[in-house]
Amino acid sequence: MNIKKFFKDKKGNIVIIQKPNLLVFTAIILFLLQLIINGQVGDFAGWGFKITILVWSFDEAIRGDSPFRKVLGIIIGTYLIATMLIKFLKLF
Repeated sequence: MNIKKFFKDKKGNIVIIQKPNLLVFTAIILFLLQLIINGQVGDFAGWGFKITILVWSFDEAIRGDSPFRKVLGIIIGTYLIATMLIKFLKLF
């Protein structure tokens, strides 16, 4: 595959960074809440952040505008699932 095609969408535009969508805005807000608020609300915001990023990564992997965006979604989703699985397994 030509490296230029890896970063281009179907129209030929280079697509590396896009305007944030609702999932990204939600993830940013939840991340900031996690940093600011302690206790159960902070924990809930942290899990909400992880779930939102996981949904975003799945969406990118399926509907990303360029192969780069699709691979980015797969990498982030895989990393997030792996880290959550490691933390879960450490409980036992």
